[in-house]
Amino acid sequence: MFSTWQTRPCRGLETPHVLGRENRLKSSDPMVGVPVLYNRPRLKAQGPCTCGFLTPRSPVSIARALADWGLLELALSHPVAWIDRAGLPDRAGVYVIARGDPTNTVYIGRTWGAKGIRNRIRAFHRSATTGQKGHAGGVTFHSVFEGDASGLFVTMHLPDGIDPKPEILHPYIAYAERRLIWEYVEVHGGLPVCNSE
Repeated sequence: MFSTWQTRPCRGLETPHVLGRENRLKSSDPMVGVPVLYNRPRLKAQGPCTCGFLTPRSPVSIARALADWGLLELALSHPVAWIDRAGLPDRAGVYVIARGDPTNTVYIGRTWGAKGIRNRIRAFHRSATTGQKGHAGGVTFHSVFEGDASGLFVTMHLPDGIDPKPEILHPYIAYAERRLIWEYVEVHGGLPVCNSE
C-alpha cells in the first residue's frame, strides 16, 4: 500500500522520483488488464523516464493499488436464487454464497477452471447436501447446517475487461476473492462460517 508520498528509484535513473497522489495513475483506462503496456522496457527514442510515476509490476499489485486509490470496484451481480443456479455462467470468477438473506454471506470462493462458476457451485451443492469431498466449503456447510441447502443465494464477480491470459487472470481472481474476504472480515470480525482461510 502506498503512503501519500513515497520515493521509488526509477528504472535506469539513479535519482528517486516522488510518487505523489496526483501522479499515481496516468492511464485514461484504469483497467487491470492494461498495465502490461506500462511494464515494457523504455525505448531509447523515448528517452529517460521523467514522469515521476511508476506502476506496480504485477497485475495483482496493480489491482491492489487501484483498490487502495478507490479506482477499482469489485461489482457483484444481483443475487441468484439457489434453485436457478443451473443458469450461472461457465466462466472464471469469484462467487459469494449467502443463506436466508442475500447479505448473510456463508462462503466466498473463486474458480478459474474450464467449467467456471456453474461447475464450482454444482460441486459446492453436492458436498453441502451429502458431505462428500469435492468442495471444502461445501463439506463445512454440511457439518454446520446439517446439509440444509434451502434458501441459498449466489452472487458473482466476473473479470470483465481483464486480460484472459492465465498469468493475468489467475492473480486477478485470487486478489478479488481475498479482497472480498477481507472486506467481510473487516465488517464481521472473522471469516464467513464456511471459509477456512
